[in-house]
Amino acid sequence: MQLVAKAEGWDLAKSTELFKEASAAAPDYYYYHRYLAEYMLPKWEGEEGDATNFAEQSANRLGGTKGDMLYFRIGEKMVCACDEPEFKRLSWPRLQKGYEAIEKAYGPSISDLNTLALMATKNNDSVAADSAFQRISDNYDIDKWVTEDYFKQMKTWASQFAPLEARSRKIQAEAEANALSPEGPVYQNKTEATLANIVQACAKEADDKSAFQFMLQIGEDGIPKGRLGARSHGNWAVRSKKYLRFPCEERGTLSQASTSRLLDKTRV
Repeated sequence: MQLVAKAEGWDLAKSTELFKEASAAAPDYYYYHRYLAEYMLPKWEGEEGDATNFAEQSANRLGGTKGDMLYFRIGEKMVCACDEPEFKRLSWPRLQKGYEAIEKAYGPSISDLNTLALMATKNNDSVAADSAFQRISDNYDIDKWVTEDYFKQMKTWASQFAPLEARSRKIQAEAEANALSPEGPVYQNKTEATLANIVQACAKEADDKSAFQFMLQIGEDGIPKGRLGARSHGNWAVRSKKYLRFPCEERGTLSQASTSRLLDKTRV
C-alpha cells in the first residue's frame, strides 16, 4: 500500500498515518520504516532532517540491538551512489553497529557488505570501506554502485588510504591516552602554549580559517622524535579552534625542523 501511496502522490501526513497503522501490527518490520523514510527525503515530500530524525526516533523506539538493525536498514534505503545529503546526517557509528548486529544474527551477506562499503565511502571512512571491499572481492552489487567503474574507483581509494588512516587512528589513540594520564593535562597545555605563536603566525597568512588538529611526537628530551636520535616520549594532539588546517605546506611553518628549533628554546 505504501508503494501505491507514493505512486499516487499522497501527502506526507496521509502517508505517515498509513505507516502508523501498518507498523502498529509489526513494529520491527523494517520495510514499512524504509519506505516512509525515503518518502521523507527532500526530493519527495519531506524537508531537510525529516528522514534522519525519523530513522533515529524509530530506532530508539524499538531500542537495543533491534533498533540498531532497523537504523542500518533505513540507512540502506537512503544511501546511494549519487550525492544524497540527507544520508550524511545519519550517525555513522550507529550504522556500523546495526550492520554488525545483522551479521551476527543472520551471517554475512554480499548485498549487505556492498551497502556497508558504500556507506563507508560516503562517510570517508577508508578503513571500514577497505575491510568491506576485501570481503566483497569482485562481487559488486550493480544496483548499489550503478557502474563497475565507480565500484573500482572507490575500492582503489579505500586500499590506498586505509593504511594511512589506520596509522593516524593509532597515533590519535595514543595521544588521547597520554592526555588522560596523570601528567597529561599539564603537558598538553604547555605544548599548546609553546606552539601557539607559531600557529597563529601561520594562520594570519592562510585563506582556510577552519579548525584543525595535528599530531606531534616528542622525544624524552622535549624534542620531536627523530632529531638527535631521541627516544619517543609519546604522541600528543595539539588543537586549534579557529585557525587553518595543518600543515602550511608552502611555508612549512610547522615542519619538524621549525618545531624542533622552537622546542630547543622552550622545552615542554
